[in-house]
Amino acid sequence: MELSAIFMIFIGINLLAFFIGNLVECVKLPKVLDFKPINCRLCLSTHTSWVLHTAIALLIGSWIYFFFGIIAAVCIYRLISNEDKK
Repeated sequence: MELSAIFMIFIGINLLAFFIGNLVECVKLPKVLDFKPINCRLCLSTHTSWVLHTAIALLIGSWIYFFFGIIAAVCIYRLISNEDKK
């Protein structure tokens, strides 16, 4: 797979994780989905990011992508937690 395509997937997953996390604040969740990993913007963004990065890393068979995906998930966690503190 070409490097630019992998980079676009990487950026797309990070943007999707931010979007899904912010969507939780705007949408009223049903009672069934109203528990901690889903109703928390920080948790949902982080978990979405690392799960999708891990899935793509397994599909393309790249440990390097997996490593950078986990680093991106940690960065998303730190950015959102710092934003929530302010």
